[in-house]
Amino acid sequence: MPINVTPAPGVPAQPDRAAAQRDADRELFAQLQEDGFTGPRFALLRERLWVYGWNVLRSWMRKGTIIQKCRERHISFAAPYTEVED
Repeated sequence: MPINVTPAPGVPAQPDRAAAQRDADRELFAQLQEDGFTGPRFALLRERLWVYGWNVLRSWMRKGTIIQKCRERHISFAAPYTEVED
């Protein structure tokens, strides 16, 4: 039996949310550009992107995904992923 998933009232449907996210991204880019990619707004974005990237990388290292990704790109390295700190 198929499940009918409808958004809650006031929550846009998935394609609309994607479009809204792209609009928000464009607005943020325009603001960052206006700020010369400096200042508190850029510092906050930089910090959030760094934390996000670090969390993804640590997860990939714990699961071994990073090994697979490197092999797909013919990248070799000496240190085993077991040396990752939690």
